Amino acid sequence: MQAQSKAGLTAYVGAARPNEASPLMRKLEGHGVKITYDWTREAGDYQGHAEAFAALRAKGLRDADVVVVLAPGGMFELGFAVGCGKPIVAIKVNEDAFELAMETIQLYHPLVHRMPPGGDVFGHVKAAYSKWVAVLDACRVPRK
Repeated sequence: MQAQSKAGLTAYVGAARPNEASPLMRKLEGHGVKITYDWTREAGDYQGHAEAFAALRAKGLRDADVVVVLAPGGMFELGFAVGCGKPIVAIKVNEDAFELAMETIQLYHPLVHRMPPGGDVFGHVKAAYSKWVAVLDACRVPRK
């Protein structure tokens, strides 16, 4: 059983660079969202540890209620989340990179909630999760 935060949500944040993901993780934690795995704290020296880090990232993705990706990075996380049936919030890092990323079909999957620039990330995470729960409830699909 995963730990519940005061907001009742858990999240995994995927991005191309730690300096993009870390501030967003801290912001979500400030709203009571539990981050399932903070990969930004990995030392960066994967020599001999890559498999362990990959396993920790996969567990973090599986344990998350919502996966947040900072496009154009986070495409591995996005694909993993779609495969797990997780709701996803896609946030743009910058205009040019996001427009290029938005041309990829993955960001139009029904599980992906595309967040406009400058939006309230916590509100979008809650909305994406609530929409996902409503769909599951309507289909009478048991949640894990």
